[in-house]
Amino acid sequence: MQCNFNVMTLNVRGLRNPVKRGSIFCFLKDQNCEVYFLQETYSELSDEIVWRSKSGGIIFFSHGSTHSKGVCILINPTFNCASENLQKDQNGRIVSVDLNLNGSKFSLCNIYVPNDQRNQQVFLQDLSAYLMSNTDTERLVVGGDWNITLQSIDKKGGTLWKSTSARDKPLTMMNGKMEKWKTEHIMLKENLCLLYENKAKGAIIRSKTKWIEQGEKPNKYFFNLEKRNYNRKVIKSLKRPDGKMICNELELLKEIEMYYRNLYSSVIDRRNDFFEEFIENLEIPKLEDTVRDELEGEITLKECQDILRTFKREKSPGDDGFTWEFYNCFLICSHATL
Repeated sequence: MQCNFNVMTLNVRGLRNPVKRGSIFCFLKDQNCEVYFLQETYSELSDEIVWRSKSGGIIFFSHGSTHSKGVCILINPTFNCASENLQKDQNGRIVSVDLNLNGSKFSLCNIYVPNDQRNQQVFLQDLSAYLMSNTDTERLVVGGDWNITLQSIDKKGGTLWKSTSARDKPLTMMNGKMEKWKTEHIMLKENLCLLYENKAKGAIIRSKTKWIEQGEKPNKYFFNLEKRNYNRKVIKSLKRPDGKMICNELELLKEIEMYYRNLYSSVIDRRNDFFEEFIENLEIPKLEDTVRDELEGEITLKECQDILRTFKREKSPGDDGFTWEFYNCFLICSHATL
């Protein structure tokens, strides 16, 4: 049986920073692949539970240290497959797992080859023995960061450049275009990273999570919270007084409108003694003049500043989404409006 799935490999150069990890997970989610090979994760055993819960998928690890190596295979949660035979080395450079997809078995292997050429040959020999012993070589997908070139000339370069007027002129033109391309490429990359980071941070604010100071930073967990909070606000069905259930959006809006129209409609009783009966036995306390003036007076800037000091940083005190930092920065300017 033929099975198709997409595999993406990426050297992440460290996932210990929570903000970067959240941005990477957001980026991977947008790629719509079934399997992801990640290298240089800098993971350790204590990270497994947290990273799995925050990514939303299944992750198979081979740990290195907190500042080097480490590889993992991340399975998209929407990819319907069974996994077995997890294998890994002790150096954080190889991890493999077998997947059973619709009755077909595949072996996946993610590797991170050493940079040092003296260690590369030994590693590749060990890798060959590893694959023969732990994977199905007939249906094997190997990916990762090989840290090698196909030919030695790719590392050493070609013959020495000899400067001539004929050669220098097009080279100068090319260098100018290359510098422009590099600048635009760097700006685009920075904007893309900032986009994913802000996207994840926005989910934190809207999800109203209160343990962010001690817990994880932006990732799929907060997007799920945001989605759950949104779904709680949406009325999907109503039961009318006659017992009929309605789900149509227009009917829901009409029923809600009629409910509040009737709720806030009043029938005035024109009897003269109605008001006298209402207040006959009422004992209404009176405020002192100083308290009354304080309550009815305008809100002062000092009162706003005092209450602002009680708020937590990086939190939005209301439903408008504006954070403490926003009010702290624009309080003086917006005091008259508030």
